[in-house]
Amino acid sequence: MIRKWIFPALLFLAAVTGCTNKSTVEGTYLVNGISALVSIEKKDDSLSINAINAVEGFPLPQKAVFRKNCLFLVFMSNMGNYNSFTAVKMRESRDIPGDWDLTGATKSGCSANEDTAMENIVEMSRPFASFLHRADDPNLKSYFENMETSSNKQSICDMEKAAEILRQNPEDPYYRIFYLDCLMRKEKWLELEKKLSEWRKSFDVCPNQSITYFSKALARAVEGHKLSKEGQNASDYFMKLSSMNPGDSYVSLLEKASLCRGNIPREKPPSMMMGPIPDFLGGQVCAKVLRMESIFAMLKGDNQRALHLLTLTYRMGQIYRGKTNMISNLVGIAVWAITESGMEMYILNACRTPDDLREFFMNLRELRKKDQSLHYDDYMELENPIAAVFAPVSLEKHGEEVRTRWNVGEARANLLLSAAAARYGLLTIDKFPVSSADFSPLLTTGLPKDPFIKESVRFIEKMDSFVLYSMGPDQKDDSAAFPYDPTNGAISSGDIFIEIPRMPKYPFPKKDGLATTKEGLSRQFPNGLPPDVFHDNRNASLTIIDSVPAKIVSFGPDTDSNRAAQGSLLPLDSPYDPTNGVVSNGDLILDTGL
Repeated sequence: MIRKWIFPALLFLAAVTGCTNKSTVEGTYLVNGISALVSIEKKDDSLSINAINAVEGFPLPQKAVFRKNCLFLVFMSNMGNYNSFTAVKMRESRDIPGDWDLTGATKSGCSANEDTAMENIVEMSRPFASFLHRADDPNLKSYFENMETSSNKQSICDMEKAAEILRQNPEDPYYRIFYLDCLMRKEKWLELEKKLSEWRKSFDVCPNQSITYFSKALARAVEGHKLSKEGQNASDYFMKLSSMNPGDSYVSLLEKASLCRGNIPREKPPSMMMGPIPDFLGGQVCAKVLRMESIFAMLKGDNQRALHLLTLTYRMGQIYRGKTNMISNLVGIAVWAITESGMEMYILNACRTPDDLREFFMNLRELRKKDQSLHYDDYMELENPIAAVFAPVSLEKHGEEVRTRWNVGEARANLLLSAAAARYGLLTIDKFPVSSADFSPLLTTGLPKDPFIKESVRFIEKMDSFVLYSMGPDQKDDSAAFPYDPTNGAISSGDIFIEIPRMPKYPFPKKDGLATTKEGLSRQFPNGLPPDVFHDNRNASLTIIDSVPAKIVSFGPDTDSNRAAQGSLLPLDSPYDPTNGVVSNGDLILDTGL
């Protein structure tokens, strides 16, 4: 009688303990939603793996190992002169038969070999459901193989085969995403939008995070397409910053972008994984060129143009910082910093009257209202969730850097508002504030916050100046003794501050008041001209060419300021023209006689 119950008891014990037979591992799987397709087969006492296709950006597993009821996949990538290994650990899904949930991954992602990769697994706080999804439909395999051999991966897909695959698996959200992926490749936008609406609930409740992510990416692609069709997608104008057509200008493109209803970069189909990468260089160069153009306007006494250019670049930074991705956020933050430096130059030197300062203050306050709708961690919603598995340390590090640099921008913006209010008091009643209440009538609700300590920004009055400061990322009060410098690291020592001298360092003249000779400019600006942001030495002043009339020169985006030391300033390069390329030969030139 006892023997009669031994076998059923063992089966029951295996079930409740989650024991898995190696044979259940064999099969074909969609990986991370539809990022790749792999086949796992039993070969002697081990497993063989065949990575059929990962269209773009997703690493392919090199090895499958079954150990202690867990399935391990080992991924390899080239890191310089050596190979880097990452292993992921999975257990059989309890929710979807045949699937495997991701439960852990190699800590650093840079192990020297396969064994150490599997030995250094860190368990995840929450499993990644159905990282491997059973996909035994033979049509799927042939579809991916056709994709793999095609040179035009963006548009090639067999729509009829995709529809047949869906008919065989009509309720499966993975196959639905697969079908939508094909619709996007074929640019069938109306049907894509219709099916997204019809299937939205199934995507929202799907336990696999990548399926939810892909559905949101597809919805964004549809919305971006509609905006572009109406000429209302700022991203389309940003894309032209690096490849401008004759007749285009940075100013005209940014004016159009600032009026758009949205900014949605062109998405790629989910199976291509890698989304659009914004032009990091183009955005920064554009901001620097317009900052120099704003200084030229200040030199000519044209404050209206200077303020317009600074406002446009501030808006560009805001648009980049909308819900896009981490790289877009970093572009936007870099543009923000460049613009804020130009705004500091404007309020400390170009604003000669209380009305100038009031106009600037009201303009920046309106921009700051738009800032309130932006948040530094919005990009996390749009980052593929699997990125945290393959680069957890990197993602966390970059996320912290984005957060810090964002707060630096917030601090500088709040200091600019405070500095405008402080200098307003100097011009109206000839004294700096001694209390928070003295920053009125511009700051009617007191000093704005220091984002690093959630208290008001601080101030100190010195003999010949007034200093407003934030404690900076280290959250230590150094009384503005030395400045925070991000080149020392995003989180480094120093305070963020603006020092307001009683007399402007750069006494920009009224309209048509700029000297037209080198000698006259030297007298007019005894402290030298403002810095050239394109000079190799970031503290170096703009260059004066002793011609008739004199010319004021910035070395431009090709940053060839070394020619000054070589005595080859003349003849001047041709004026910088962005239609020749974002980084191309040419100087930014202000002719003082015009």
